[in-house]
Amino acid sequence: RRFSYLGIPAVSSVTPNVGQAHRRQWITIRGANLAGVTHVEFVREPSERAVAAVSKHSLRAVSESSFAVRVPSEPAGVYAIEPCNDVWCAPVKLANATYTYVSTLRATTAHARAGP
Repeated sequence: RRFSYLGIPAVSSVTPNVGQAHRRQWITIRGANLAGVTHVEFVREPSERAVAAVSKHSLRAVSESSFAVRVPSEPAGVYAIEPCNDVWCAPVKLANATYTYVSTLRATTAHARAGP
């Protein structure tokens, strides 16, 4: 009988890492030890309690180094993202493992008007 060991999932980036509150969109999570991810927890900071979990049915193309997940509908705030396998969850409080829900998205570029 063969055994395989699951490492602790680690997140190196979340793209995009900002989106509208109460709007579900797909994001890409990159890192290590992600092949066995079964669900993703969204932890509202600073409470450190999971407020939402996304099941494997909302995960796409899970590989060792990346996967896509549809974020849950949540109110504005900063949420830590914790991919979990059957044994471990990624550690909380990693700066590169957050998703920020904003109440409204603002334009980030200005366009000059043509004219005299």
